[in-house]
Amino acid sequence: MVQEGVKAGLARAKANGTKLGRAKVSKDIEAQMLDLRESNVPPMGMLKIAKSLGIGTGAVRQVINENSQRKRLLCDVNDSFT
Repeated sequence: MVQEGVKAGLARAKANGTKLGRAKVSKDIEAQMLDLRESNVPPMGMLKIAKSLGIGTGAVRQVINENSQRKRLLCDVNDSFT
């Protein structure tokens, strides 16, 4: 019975256009993370970035992984044109 109510509530929320889940990190903080990561030689670690910005390591890992995937895709696209 409880499951049915939860599923009905989730379906109603989706129908109303509500986005479910945790909010992403703001673009400001994302830019700061990437700057800290890329400006240092060797790159600053995820734990140090998280501590310096006052956020969790999971958020840092997610942003860095997404960024590296974007870079990889761009490199693949550029390589296919040459």
